[in-house]
This record gives sequence, structure tokens and C-alpha cells, in this order.
Amino acid sequence: MALTVLLFLTAIFGLASPTSALELKGANGRVLNVAGVKEARLDGLILRVTPEAEDIAVAWDKFDLAALKAEQPEIEAAYEKVKSGEAASVPLRLGLFAPQPYSLDLTQVTSRVTAHDLDLSGASGITAQLKPYRFTDDDGWTMVFRFYAPESKPAGAPLPLVIYLHGAGSGGDDNVRQVPNVNRGLLFLKDENREKYPCFVLVPQCPAKQVWSLGPLNREPDAGDHVTSLVKELAAKVPDIDEHRLYVTGYSLGGFASLRLAMEYPDVYAATVPMAGSASKDEFRGIHHIAPTWFFYNEDDTAYVKWHHQAHEEIEKLGNEHRVTVYPTGGHGGTAKAYDEPELLPWLFSHRKG
Repeated sequence: MALTVLLFLTAIFGLASPTSALELKGANGRVLNVAGVKEARLDGLILRVTPEAEDIAVAWDKFDLAALKAEQPEIEAAYEKVKSGEAASVPLRLGLFAPQPYSLDLTQVTSRVTAHDLDLSGASGITAQLKPYRFTDDDGWTMVFRFYAPESKPAGAPLPLVIYLHGAGSGGDDNVRQVPNVNRGLLFLKDENREKYPCFVLVPQCPAKQVWSLGPLNREPDAGDHVTSLVKELAAKVPDIDEHRLYVTGYSLGGFASLRLAMEYPDVYAATVPMAGSASKDEFRGIHHIAPTWFFYNEDDTAYVKWHHQAHEEIEKLGNEHRVTVYPTGGHGGTAKAYDEPELLPWLFSHRKG
């Protein structure tokens, strides 16, 4: 890397000698020792000079590509992918960013969470990695939930928490019915997504005869309020959860709740993705800001399309960051395809509160 770039980085970060983890040769033959390389993009590498520094983008033309091919073949292979258009970006996570073995037992970090005795011997695949727990609020209100923590993560790098809220018919306390498949709320746990967008995942189960959210006009605590209490508890007690990147999504009843929680708690949630769930015009009274929202619904969702239209209009009026995708057909249950939108995860994980 050119000496001027190194001097620039030193000036920005106040560093005299970078911590060495990887050696990258510059186009002029000089070598820069960096703590880690995070990602390859079309415009260059995202790297960190020392563990304490901020990420920085360095253009490809600053590197000796022949040296990368010989000495850092992973980086050179990523370069070929992004330059050919095969991928928009390639996660590398080398050096500082390399995943380390990781485990988390929530019962060890907060007394409000206890283990839920659930037989998972017959479970397979990713659902077997969703550990069962029970949450008890300060007022004695209880709720079971499942929680996923990655088996490895970069040391010292907090990860986002994604909350998935199920639809009607999946409530209760068995801690099983609320777990969706990977083509719906658990797309975050597909192998390719876990590599590119590592995160924690919380899948609570709404207690029987309750609903997630009665809306911002309601003055009594509802299940959504208690979920938010759990979310805030975990964000405060688990250092590896990034409190600035808490995302809530859900389908149907859970879609209504994910939008309403974004309205009620814009200071908690960094972004929301409601699927086939909305809010009435009246519920937007007094609401001046909501978390960034990507709202999905089907035009032929006859039971709720009036509310969808109202929510769409009110979100537009607020002027906050939002996207709205309307599919022509699919009824009420056909919005699961929204989780296959290629821009969804990049959009969601780009948001950070504060």
C-alpha cells in the first residue's frame, strides 16, 4: 500500500505501529500490516488497521494484485468474484474478524431468563440450535422463547439481534409451534446468510389468549411490550449483542406487531420488516417517528388490505425512511416470498440506531 495511504491511516487513527495480523502488499511494493480484512466489495477492501480502529475502505488499485494472488488467495478470489459481478460483496473475516468458537447460555447472564425443559432429541437442522428458554418479567408475566446464538463469531465484535414474531395460531407455551421454517422468519439462519449476516435470533411465543400488540393507543402492557422488555434485558446484559442493531420482523399477527413496536419503540428498534401486517389510520395519531420500515403486503389480501393501504399512506406522511413492496397476488399468506427479496438482508443489516 502506498506510504501516503499509511500516513493517512496513521493520521486518522493516531497510530504509530499497526498491530500485525495480515500483510498486504501495496501497488508500489510497500507492505502494510493490518489487524483484519472484513469484506471485499467492488470498490475495494473493508479492513481495520488495528483492533481499536474503525473499519476503512481501501481501493483495489492500492494493492499489488499479483502479490494478493500468491500470498492472500482468499482475498484474490474475492476480488475476482466482485469484479466479475458474481457477487456484490464477499465476506472475508480474516485476522481480527476471523470467527472464534462461541457459546452463550442466557441463564448465566440474567436471572429473568431460565431454562425451559424441552425435549429436542427429535429436532434436526437449524431448529435444533434454537435453545428453549422462559422469560419472567418484573410483574411475574411469563413467556417461553427460542434463541439462536452463532457457534462462532469474531472476538470482540457485537452482532445484531433479530426478533421474529409469529402469526396467529402459533401461540401457547409449548415453545415449538412458533418456530417458522427457513423460508420465512428463519432465513437469517440459512447457511449462506449466517456466513454473510451473522446475528442472534430471538423467536418468542405469544401466550395463549393474548396478542402481540394492541397498538399504540392501548394503555395496558401487552405481549409486545413484554417482548421489548426481554429485548432490552438481553441487549443490556449480553455484551455480544449490538444494542444499536435490534431488528424486529413478523408475519400476519406478528407483522402487525412488528410495525406497531416500531411505532411505539423507535428508540429501541433500528429497523422493522412487517409482513402482511399493518396498522389502522387511528393508530398513527400522535406518532411522529417510527423505525426504518420495509412493509410488504399483497394487494388481494382482502381481509386486511384496507388497513394495509392506510398504513402505507400514514408511513408516507411521516416521511421517515421506508420502503413498501406490494405484490399483486398471494392473499394473506403469500408474503413469505418477501423473505427471498435479494435486497432485504442488505437493507436490514445496514441500519444502526443512534
